[in-house]
Amino acid sequence: MGNNVIIQTTSSDFPSFLEDGCYYVDKTLLVKDIVNGARQVSLFTRPRRFGKSLNQSMLQAFFDVQTAEKNAHLFDNLAISSDKELCEKHQGKYPVIKLSFASVVMDTAEKNFEQLFWKLKEGLDPFYSILNDSNNNKYLNQDVLKSFVNSTTPSMNNLSIIRQLTEFLHHYYGSKCVVLLDEYDVPLQTAFRLKYYDQMLPVIRALMTSTFKDNPHLQYGVITGCLKIAKESIFTGFNKPYVNTILTNDTNGERFGFTQDEVDDMLRTCDLWNCRDIVKEWYDGYRFGRNEVYNPFSVANFMDATLLAPDHEPQTIPFWSNSSGNDILRDILLSDTSDDTFRKMQILLDGGTVTLPVVEDTVYRDFESNPETLWSTMLFTGY
Repeated sequence: MGNNVIIQTTSSDFPSFLEDGCYYVDKTLLVKDIVNGARQVSLFTRPRRFGKSLNQSMLQAFFDVQTAEKNAHLFDNLAISSDKELCEKHQGKYPVIKLSFASVVMDTAEKNFEQLFWKLKEGLDPFYSILNDSNNNKYLNQDVLKSFVNSTTPSMNNLSIIRQLTEFLHHYYGSKCVVLLDEYDVPLQTAFRLKYYDQMLPVIRALMTSTFKDNPHLQYGVITGCLKIAKESIFTGFNKPYVNTILTNDTNGERFGFTQDEVDDMLRTCDLWNCRDIVKEWYDGYRFGRNEVYNPFSVANFMDATLLAPDHEPQTIPFWSNSSGNDILRDILLSDTSDDTFRKMQILLDGGTVTLPVVEDTVYRDFESNPETLWSTMLFTGY
């Protein structure tokens, strides 16, 4: 059976993931968390490569009215389908705006503003035909939105464009919108590292506030990233968004990363049960709230590489550590030459324990003045 299992390690597109017959660790109950939650806007922070983008794609496929007929069957045998009342009420019922700031990583403020413009434009692209339809002129904001979606000259003059799109779509479809924003903190991390943070901060703050604060056209907002940026920096005026970090205890199970039961099921399906102790030793390194969590990127890559290896020889490689940049931590370490920091780091490298306070709210300026922020940043980014 294991030789016939398809392990996908690169795609974050939920529909293609399912259509290609890839092994999927079912996280669809995240939908229930969103729908039954008491807050309009939710922020989930997890380390990189822990399934945030795939979950956002899954939420889009579930909620999206535009693709409702095409995607409905994807959920037939998944956990969320057991809640028939919820599915009947919410599946395929909302216009969905999906954004990702993962690539807003340019080396100057001007280039990053331009890249942000293109990412916002991508968010409007799925609605190109209805925005350019002259029969829809009765709807609010169509001219402004049409101009933006047809523009080829980058401009950041309209930071309320997503809010205006939610208003247009609310009136057009008769349903409020779901806005999904992935990797929201990447532009600020990049700006901090490359010394144009003061230019980027007001732009991201204005965009986030206009989209998510007191928006009567918003049904649900779901934001994902690695770090929780301090409210005074970016979430000013938000109406108490629900925040779920690696320290949160209020979910039934873990919606990001793999639990022990999920890894066990995967090992059985792949006929690699004999590798259970090896996988646990190498990749079971996290506790999110009350949940013991495996690194999903490493587990998936281990399964894929081992299935392809001669005689299924276990491929124990530190997959995650080589998967993307850790520049901000490197920069903090290079700027902090204190003996105390390196003493603590050596204790950790030797397998020891260091007890320190956890700072959940990140303020990038504190990195330069308070070296203790290093340790909380390492915690929340998965180290």
